[in-house]
Amino acid sequence: MDRKVLSIFFAVRLFFSFHFLLQIFSVNCFLSHANHRWRYTSSFADVPRKNGLLKKYFIATETKKNIVSGKPFSISSARRQRFYAKDKKNSNDGKNIEKGNRSGNRKKAGLKSKSAGEKGDEERFYRNSVKVGVIGCGRIGQIHSQNLAFRIPGAVLHAISDPFENMSKNVLEATNGIPRYYEDYQDMLDDPELDAVVVASPTAFHVEQILACAKKKKHIFCEKPISNSNEEIALCNKICDENKVKLMLGFQRRFDPNFVEVKRTIDGGTLGDIRTIRIVSRDPSPPPVDYLKMSGGIMLDQASHDFDMVRFLTGREIEEVVMFGDAKEDVTKEVKDLDTCVTMIKTDNGIIGSIENSRRCSFGYDQRVEVFGSLGSVIGENRASTSVITSNKDGITTNKPYNFFLDRYYDAYQNAMVAFIEYLRGNEKELKLPLALDGEASLLAGKAAYLSYETNRPVRVSSTSLSRS
Repeated sequence: MDRKVLSIFFAVRLFFSFHFLLQIFSVNCFLSHANHRWRYTSSFADVPRKNGLLKKYFIATETKKNIVSGKPFSISSARRQRFYAKDKKNSNDGKNIEKGNRSGNRKKAGLKSKSAGEKGDEERFYRNSVKVGVIGCGRIGQIHSQNLAFRIPGAVLHAISDPFENMSKNVLEATNGIPRYYEDYQDMLDDPELDAVVVASPTAFHVEQILACAKKKKHIFCEKPISNSNEEIALCNKICDENKVKLMLGFQRRFDPNFVEVKRTIDGGTLGDIRTIRIVSRDPSPPPVDYLKMSGGIMLDQASHDFDMVRFLTGREIEEVVMFGDAKEDVTKEVKDLDTCVTMIKTDNGIIGSIENSRRCSFGYDQRVEVFGSLGSVIGENRASTSVITSNKDGITTNKPYNFFLDRYYDAYQNAMVAFIEYLRGNEKELKLPLALDGEASLLAGKAAYLSYETNRPVRVSSTSLSRS
């Protein structure tokens, strides 16, 4: 009898011991999950739990940290596919797009209706976010639309506008029917919920659309250039100031992780006094002739980014330029422009530099910069799809640079839009944003370079309209 009681006692004790250990394990798992969730969502007031928006919060928080640090925002291809991949079964067939109707577009895209809880989470998310519309659904418009839909903290893609419905279908499919669609951008500007607009239309429409946005009190992110006219840039700036509208220009290279790190090195004093700067900017191949006819020429189109990089990296104004160039390609000869150029520059404090531009480069999209100072130098090299280097008896090989600007500056476009949203929230102090005056400065430098080529002499860049308050 005593042995039977003793057996029962030990069996009960063993049961409660296992039960206690199981409770400890469950608590640890809960705390670990809660800590993991807090790490990626604590900077936001509302944490959506059901509708899949948590993936945006996860990515957006990392992006917000990296925009100021300048470190590349990297995510594995498998995770990128998991977060961003579009379900082809649910893609919009492109028919009967409902203008101004988000829920209707979800149905057209074959997506399930949302539950009451999901709709409540989305409403709270919308209330606390900057609601952005995109004018123009071409290549750049699609990039900005997808970034706003999935990757920009504190912002939502609220609406899109393009007179060509087939272009809008591409955005609706890529964003799972998220935004409202307007054929006429003026109708989109009448939307009272809209806070800001990305102008990604052809250059010829920029001034008209900027002025319309400003008069409707919508903040503006405009792809460069605003215009190739100094007077029109000044008008846009004036109307935006009068309406208390913020206007940011899309010089995305300022937000490239490589160039951000070069800028940080310079500002940190590591190089001492800056003495020279060298920029190489070569495209893989010339654009189509129709684009070249409306581009304003290589100095106002391609080299405008490089003039801006000189000013951004050195913090100085370009005072004088001399340019040598030639046309080697049939397509550039047809439009009577140049495709191979070297521009020597001098800044207002005596820094000497060179900018080499080419419309063709056999090995990819060649984008490099070197800054030399009294204490050292810093180089921003090309970027490739991988950093793998193979060495054997035949030599050392590595991947060629990216072959397309949207791949090369994938991070930069995303970081530029993050910076725009921070600008609207009043947090732009550290970001050194490109504004209308920066666009005007590049335009003046480009025009001076063309004048130098035509007259075969150095030309001073007018600085009368570049004074900053």
